Amino acid sequence: MVIIRKCILAALTAYSTTPLTSEMTRTIQHGIYDGTLARYDNQQVTLTIRDRPDFYGTSHYDIRIIFNSEGQKDPFLIIDSRTPELNTAWYVESTDFDNLHNAQDWRGRDPPITYPNENFTLWQGHMHIPDIPISVVSWNAACSDLVEAVI
Repeated sequence: MVIIRKCILAALTAYSTTPLTSEMTRTIQHGIYDGTLARYDNQQVTLTIRDRPDFYGTSHYDIRIIFNSEGQKDPFLIIDSRTPELNTAWYVESTDFDNLHNAQDWRGRDPPITYPNENFTLWQGHMHIPDIPISVVSWNAACSDLVEAVI
């Protein structure tokens, strides 16, 4: 007997740094759909796309600062003007030791880089959209994140 259990869905939110077009939305929806294995009735990641005009032309770092001021510490995706052409999006998170990492977890290893006068370091990966869901699911299963994958 084979038992296939439904996993807990990981939730991702994507924001755009340019006005969203139907092509951008379609590209990211189809890529996430393919990457989540939804066609096999085993979807593992949900995606919410939010259009915030205040992010148009804003750097990823400044968006992270806005989210920090709003109390949102979760990783997020950035859709830019090249998303449809490259089939990629930016996966963005930060090293906020108070909220994302226990400093003792880094004992014996190099901690993530932080810079003077900054509370966090921005980590971002320009990722092929269908690869994002499997990466997020793998990081969640291993209690890991982009920072540990890069280090």
